[in-house]
Amino acid sequence: MMPKAKPQLGFYPPMEATAATSLPSGSDWNYEIKYDGYRIQAHKLREQITLFSRRGHDFTNRFPTIVEGLRDLAADGLILDGEAVALDDTGRHVFHLLQRTGQNKAPVHYFAFDVLATDGRDITGERLNARRERLEKILMAPPDYIHLSPILAASPNVLLEAVAKHGFEGVMAKHADSVYQPGERPGTWLKHKVQPSDDFLVGGYIPGSTGLDELLVGRLVKGELLMVGSVRAGFVPRSRRLVLDALRPYRQRRTPFVNLPRTRRGRAEKFQSAQWVKPAVVVEIAFNNLTHEGRLRHSRFLRLREQHDISVTP
Repeated sequence: MMPKAKPQLGFYPPMEATAATSLPSGSDWNYEIKYDGYRIQAHKLREQITLFSRRGHDFTNRFPTIVEGLRDLAADGLILDGEAVALDDTGRHVFHLLQRTGQNKAPVHYFAFDVLATDGRDITGERLNARRERLEKILMAPPDYIHLSPILAASPNVLLEAVAKHGFEGVMAKHADSVYQPGERPGTWLKHKVQPSDDFLVGGYIPGSTGLDELLVGRLVKGELLMVGSVRAGFVPRSRRLVLDALRPYRQRRTPFVNLPRTRRGRAEKFQSAQWVKPAVVVEIAFNNLTHEGRLRHSRFLRLREQHDISVTP
């Protein structure tokens, strides 16, 4: 009699964390580092390894070190949730290193923080602590470039201070009894960033000697794009090129913003040289807070998100 084939599980939209301005305390909460990388869902079925991005795109060819590491795991019919992270020479997480190509490309590591299936069986309905026990056994002797995301044993305030000191992005708090709810944001996972950030649509940019001097970003409100600020800080040469490459197909003559700042003489002078774009490219921007007009204060570019078209009324 032929052995029964193990089922192949499909992509799970990732469970999302709720942004929080403070973290809960108590033994029923687990704390982890919030990594500065790509959220990656890793599938292993026999010798077949597939890496999916947050939106379900195939990222397998982007991270060969992760693929080779996962291939050495004994587990099968496996789905892991984690983060692909590039490390600099000091071991610090640096997002823009993930986007390098060529001989100077930094090695990419995978930090697994959850397991959604083992031996071809869905276990998302189990409690987080039970899934964590399974994950620890799977990664008891992890291969190169594959890591178990550590549980941090300290109070939230101490953790946040340590995270800020060492340059990490923030802290995650997850309820020990939480089940994994694909594509949902149930509030049982919380994220506290050292500096808050959010995703914004790019509506234009100010050209400069480097190709891009400032990004003009906004938010959709009732189908209209409202400008929330311009962003100059946070770019490196590689990220400037990536953003420009992403924006070029969407260039247009008219501004998509409905609230472009004006002076008594008309449009503010800095926008005379702006290159406008269809608002289809999403970027993550860090900022200290918002002004009472809803503008970003002390903003900083973090990363280019996966693109998806969003219709607006220009």
